[in-house]
Amino acid sequence: MADNTPIMQRAMPYLTVAVWSFAELFGGATRVGMDNDLLVQLVSAPLLVLALFCLFGERRYAGARPYVLSIALVVILICLQLVPLPPEIWTRLGSREVAEIVYTTAGIPLPWLPVSLVPGLTKFALASLIAPVAIFCGTLVMARDGKLFLIIVPVAVATLHVFVGVGQFNNAANEYWSSTIALYVPGEAYGYFANRNHYAASNYAMIPLAFGWLLALRSEPRRFGILWAIAGAAAIALFLIGLSIAYSRAGAAIGAATIGMCAALYFKTRDRAEVPRGVSIAILAAIIVVSLVFIVGIASLVGERGVAYSIRGVFVEKTLGLIAGAPIFGYGLGSFVPLYMTTELPTEINRYFANHAHNDWLEIVLDTGLFGAVALLVFTCWIAFRTMRMWIFDRPSGALGTFALAASITVVGLLAHSVLDYPLRTTALASTFAACCAMIAAVAAGWDRQRTAERPMKVDAPAGDERRHRSRSRRQPAGT
Repeated sequence: MADNTPIMQRAMPYLTVAVWSFAELFGGATRVGMDNDLLVQLVSAPLLVLALFCLFGERRYAGARPYVLSIALVVILICLQLVPLPPEIWTRLGSREVAEIVYTTAGIPLPWLPVSLVPGLTKFALASLIAPVAIFCGTLVMARDGKLFLIIVPVAVATLHVFVGVGQFNNAANEYWSSTIALYVPGEAYGYFANRNHYAASNYAMIPLAFGWLLALRSEPRRFGILWAIAGAAAIALFLIGLSIAYSRAGAAIGAATIGMCAALYFKTRDRAEVPRGVSIAILAAIIVVSLVFIVGIASLVGERGVAYSIRGVFVEKTLGLIAGAPIFGYGLGSFVPLYMTTELPTEINRYFANHAHNDWLEIVLDTGLFGAVALLVFTCWIAFRTMRMWIFDRPSGALGTFALAASITVVGLLAHSVLDYPLRTTALASTFAACCAMIAAVAAGWDRQRTAERPMKVDAPAGDERRHRSRSRRQPAGT
């Protein structure tokens, strides 16, 4: 039977995984406006346009439109930070005293200025959303069309970071080969990311997706054989190796929790009639052993480095002080560095500087103000509600349900890591986060049950009826 699906819609899943893989490989920078980020954005723009055309062009994707419109609302709020305001308004906003003094001293009339303290960085930050939003929309199309098995492609690409990290860890990598976005530190593994914490985040974020992919293979035994299962297991082993050499305390802690949740995912999705008890016990024992290894590693790292650097506490304290005086629309995305400099004392200035608050929750509130805080609260409540509903009250069906459960582990892990760091400031991790949110949204739209209902069911006739039919056909005279 000929496939009447438009060629654009058929190509969408493959374009999505290609862009996601590209972002995984080249989106490891944490500063906006870098050349590699621009390259990822250029590659992602066509996907965004095509995905939006699919989502709003066909009724079958209508369940995803509220999520896309919510993202559009957030983008509009960010754009408002770039709208020029008259001096009577912007002079009443916080941290504008220096600009006012400079213009007054120079005898220059006060111009119209936007809410953002650094409009250029805000524009770059806004552009950095192109890739995650494009991958979010593309993954929605993949989920509705039953093509999520293709996520093994970006998962496989993410293993390249592990090989690079192993070379760096063994001092086999030179500065040019290691990374163009990070300071080369011999013996420290960070792959193509800017630091080891984001390298660790990449590894623990991919473990649930690879494990969920393995579990979802049970629903497609004819399409995927034992070699695919071996490839998925090998990817998990590589991510565990990468996580073990990252020497990240937060990464190791979240990694141990992630591995434990993978055990819960297995028992949540297994079919007791198909999986022998011995296999289940062996899988559970392996997961427990690996988790204990990481717990021991966490204890060793804490004993060596302490629970946290004291400077992080200073970042949080000063960021909270800045939030208290922030305007309703915030100071603008990318405004943290110049704002933080205004709070530093001469005795606190050294060769290091605060590039981020190392608490992305607080930095988002600082940058976007009250509206950003409300949007963040709504998103967090939605994630918490959908995650609890999937794990406790419902049992998502089919491969999509398995992928969504695995994605929720990755989402929660990255959100928890954002309390101590800024992993979602990298395009690579933000793209993975966006794809996982799309899988959760697909289940929220009920597409897991729709996919199950749409799958053709082959009903075999009972053996007795088949034998009786054959007997009657043999007794029937010829020519009747």
